[in-house]
Amino acid sequence: MLKWLYPWEKLYFACSVAIGSAQRPQERLRAAAQDVSLLLHHEIRDEELRRRMEQFVANCNSKPSQGEGTLPATTSQMSDDEASDLLRELLDIFARVAELQALEAQHLH
Repeated sequence: MLKWLYPWEKLYFACSVAIGSAQRPQERLRAAAQDVSLLLHHEIRDEELRRRMEQFVANCNSKPSQGEGTLPATTSQMSDDEASDLLRELLDIFARVAELQALEAQHLH
């Protein structure tokens, strides 16, 4: 079983939605952050990658909720530039997972 295939698929989908949507960056970030937070329940053995993912999710959930949840509370208060910076970090996270998935596949051959 390829341990990096599921994270690759989830992050590819998150990046695809973030890029292919006409929504504001904050809304695209909110959707992507949900996918990344789900991945934290998956075994991520690369410690640097896990730390980056945890920091990404923490940055998207740093404001207290007023009943709507911390993710919407945080992303709705971000500027377009702040949300875009985090979306770029998401792409970098995806690139690292893609690299690990390729290395894993190469070792199987």
